[in-house]
Amino acid sequence: KIIMASELLKRSEVREEDTWKTSDMYENTGAWENELKEISALVDKAAAFEGKAAENADNLFVVLETLAKAGEKIEKAFNYAERLFQTSTTHQAMSAKVYSLYAAMGSKTAFVDPEILAASEETLEGFLKEKPELELYRKQLAEIRRLKEHCLSAEMEKLLAMTAEMSQTPAD
Repeated sequence: KIIMASELLKRSEVREEDTWKTSDMYENTGAWENELKEISALVDKAAAFEGKAAENADNLFVVLETLAKAGEKIEKAFNYAERLFQTSTTHQAMSAKVYSLYAAMGSKTAFVDPEILAASEETLEGFLKEKPELELYRKQLAEIRRLKEHCLSAEMEKLLAMTAEMSQTPAD
């Protein structure tokens, strides 16, 4: 049976089992807020390596691993906020908060790709041999290098990321 627009149920009429079960993601919005703090801490940890991200294998691993963890967590936080956003307009601020965190993450870590690109292919291969854990990021490193012609200098990447971050500020 095709449901016509006039037959759509009101949100209050939808069976609970047909709605998002956001509690599987976070127990409550307080737990989500704590996750945002953890993401910010991870981003700050990665940002502390500015100027030395590709200095050695250990630094490169810490930066890539930290950003991978932050990326995984922010995806989950984003999905949670978006599902709540779909259920109630009162959750718009949560969605804006995640967008703002995404922008800040981009701004604070814009140096990573240019620093990786500044390292020679031989240097990166040496890092991969020296630290086997980096092998997990081989494809990511290759993709960064493949897109080299589209990457700006570290300063310009940071400026571009800051522009995106500033565009989110009014939403906060």
